[in-house]
Amino acid sequence: MGWFLKFRRRQESAALEPEGIRGFNMAAVYVLGKLYASFPAPCDFDVLREQIGMAVDAVASSESGRPGDVLAAKYLPDTLRWLTAEGYIRVSQALGGDYFHVDLTERAMKVLGQVPAAIRGQPQKKPLGELMRETAVEKGIACPMELASDLVKFLLSASS
Repeated sequence: MGWFLKFRRRQESAALEPEGIRGFNMAAVYVLGKLYASFPAPCDFDVLREQIGMAVDAVASSESGRPGDVLAAKYLPDTLRWLTAEGYIRVSQALGGDYFHVDLTERAMKVLGQVPAAIRGQPQKKPLGELMRETAVEKGIACPMELASDLVKFLLSASS
């Protein structure tokens, strides 16, 4: 999770951002990181338990605590709500502030730059026969020699 460490370093130098933005950013990294680590299996978020765990970890990791983690805990419920509303995470059930069977969406995977190769779209080249048919229809050519000549021109211009 190199992106997480880079993000954390950037957050430490972003003290000029409003508290809500900093808290949202840290909570979003926490949520997206947890979901990415478990992908494709969904996760449950018991929000109060997550908040307590984040705050305890912040205090335990240093004597003064890490303000970013405390902010992440504070803004976790609103961040989960926003990520759901904007289509970054899919929630099967939200009940009493808790979120059950939460999955990353393809949109979130794209933002993370981590779309699995199995679902990443690859540009498909058309078969030669399909290109010949399209050229013939487009040009309205009846003569095979003219078709071949135009096809060669078309293929040469497409490869340039």
